[in-house]
Amino acid sequence: MAFFKNLLKKDKVVDVSMEELETQGKNRLEVLNPMIKRIVLTIAISWTLFQLYTGFFGLLPAVLQRSTTMGFALVLAFLGYRFRNGGSGKIPVHDWVLVVLSVACVVYLYVNFESLVNRGGSPSNMDVIMGCIAVLLVLEAAR
Repeated sequence: MAFFKNLLKKDKVVDVSMEELETQGKNRLEVLNPMIKRIVLTIAISWTLFQLYTGFFGLLPAVLQRSTTMGFALVLAFLGYRFRNGGSGKIPVHDWVLVVLSVACVVYLYVNFESLVNRGGSPSNMDVIMGCIAVLLVLEAAR
């Protein structure tokens, strides 16, 4: 916190390097190892291509389109940002668990789409559990 207070002083000229800002913030994309950077880049490009493809051809029902978009956003959020400020560029186990849960929520919708549509308004216990997990993941990513 003192770091940012010093930036606000008008009389003081502060020379700040990008490395110092990276260690102070939650963004870890610049300090990831090259293999994980490639994975993140591949996911981001895949998301873009998915959006372009469905934008031009519109082949998915809205629920699946939105859930896939949510899945991509959650995965990139958990891979790209730290839970706490500082730390290394390694992605901890709990972030990988959140990535897996994000993918699981999307896969659940794809696998059970027909039965979800046919049951409309009468969710099963697993539907409620996966919905609660999805809501918690979105809240965590937004935090």
